Amino acid sequence: MITTRMDPATRFGTAWTAPASSAPASSAPASSAPAHTSFHAFAPNGARFPALTAVTDDEMRESVLAVTAALARERHADPTLLAVVEIGPVVTPDGLLACTMMADALDGLGSHAELVAHYRSTLHLGEGAPAAWPLEVEIGGSAMCIIEEARRTHASLIVTGLHRHARADRVLGTDTLHNILSLGGGPVLAVRPTLTALPSRVVAAVDFSPASIRAARLARSLMADSGTLHLTFVDPGGFRGTGSSATGLHHIGDHGIDAVFAELIEALGPTPDVTISPVILRGGVTAELTRFCETVQPDLVTLGQRRHPLLERLMRGSVAHDMVRDARWSVLLAPE
Repeated sequence: MITTRMDPATRFGTAWTAPASSAPASSAPASSAPAHTSFHAFAPNGARFPALTAVTDDEMRESVLAVTAALARERHADPTLLAVVEIGPVVTPDGLLACTMMADALDGLGSHAELVAHYRSTLHLGEGAPAAWPLEVEIGGSAMCIIEEARRTHASLIVTGLHRHARADRVLGTDTLHNILSLGGGPVLAVRPTLTALPSRVVAAVDFSPASIRAARLARSLMADSGTLHLTFVDPGGFRGTGSSATGLHHIGDHGIDAVFAELIEALGPTPDVTISPVILRGGVTAELTRFCETVQPDLVTLGQRRHPLLERLMRGSVAHDMVRDARWSVLLAPE
């Protein structure tokens, strides 16, 4: 029995007025909850929100654009596209062309327009929904260019592709996604080729830290109008944790897992078509979360992203980093 009730609007920062009755911590959807369209973590009251989509000329392009189109059509996103010409120790022919065009652009707007037109053609962005979205072309490091453009456009969400990376690449910082997060970007929706619409099967890893709650709320906002959100807590045993993670574990110890789950479910707003199901696993967090995902085969996995010192990243990594490195499922990461 739930004996302690917290105010979900205070605890979890909901974007809607919670119903008076408490939702049960079970897999049954709550028929009295508001419709999905009333829940928006990106913008209140269904307002449009800016999103930044990083486009690359590879196997990720089609899925990234398809998800962006779904966000624009069904979740009121206003996308801006970004193509980054990454300049490294070896300059590619495209990089050389872009540098030349950018230098010429200093003499007039015509050259910059030619640069954008070149990449709109190269990336096949001249037809369908992408043709109406603004396209920016930047030269430099991918992560920094993405962050700077996200800040300039006030993007509430960054959409990018998710590639597989070796551990050495991840630790040394050559992985664009991890660089975005470590440099202060986010939230980031990293898309695998299998995701081409709004997700309907979502696994939200929660330790009840602010970052994991934020990730769950964002996932609820961009879910399809019907589906299942699995709120997944992995009990590592002994309520171990540090920082914000320890705060969440202590909260469970104070109030009980049923009460904490019930309030989060109520705050997220289940509907007759969207089931929010609590899941409790025990063991190593990454291993158990991976096993559960192998069983459920979600469209999307969401995680809160803590910022780890370099030494901690070298020695232990993190659950979010490990799931991104696995790269079998699309991932939504929300930073602290």
